[in-house]
Amino acid sequence: CARATPNPPLALFYPRSSREAAFCWALASSRGFRLWGLVPSRAKRALSGLGAATPSPGFAWQASHESAFRPGVPHTGIGLLFSKPSRDMVSPMDNSLYIDEYAGWANTMTEANIPYRVVLDRELAAGQLDGVRLLVMPNAVCMSDSEIEAVRRFRAAGGQVVSTADTAARDDTGALRPAALRERFVGELDVALPGAP
Repeated sequence: CARATPNPPLALFYPRSSREAAFCWALASSRGFRLWGLVPSRAKRALSGLGAATPSPGFAWQASHESAFRPGVPHTGIGLLFSKPSRDMVSPMDNSLYIDEYAGWANTMTEANIPYRVVLDRELAAGQLDGVRLLVMPNAVCMSDSEIEAVRRFRAAGGQVVSTADTAARDDTGALRPAALRERFVGELDVALPGAP
């Protein structure tokens, strides 16, 4: 599921040639991954050949040019809010109402080749929207007061917001929010749609 971890991702490749190995290294490096790899001394096919393997000479070059490699940052200004409370609290036995709405936006943007970044609810509450110019909140039914305030600050700084369905109808505990408060918040947004695209 969508969650941030402090651990770097693992990229596992099985290149069959030095050309494929170079491509795998470049692909992983472009996303901020580091490859762990060995070059068999005589390209032995058996696993026992790994005992005679040596570290790839490319690793020494990469280590001496570390400033050229930095974690990849999505080149997009679109953030798609993933709201764990909305997924888990509104209908815990059947979270398809939230998942279908979220997946509808994710699939639509992916199929249209529109890059986007997933914004977690805790990132939104902390105001961690660096680089986001448009925030899409698909059926984010459960929103904390701090998330609502973060959206207001985001809009005040020039960001735009699209919400769908019952966004902000409940607080982060799942309790109903007074209709007048929800309507005022949704009325402040740039676009409020009734359902999935």
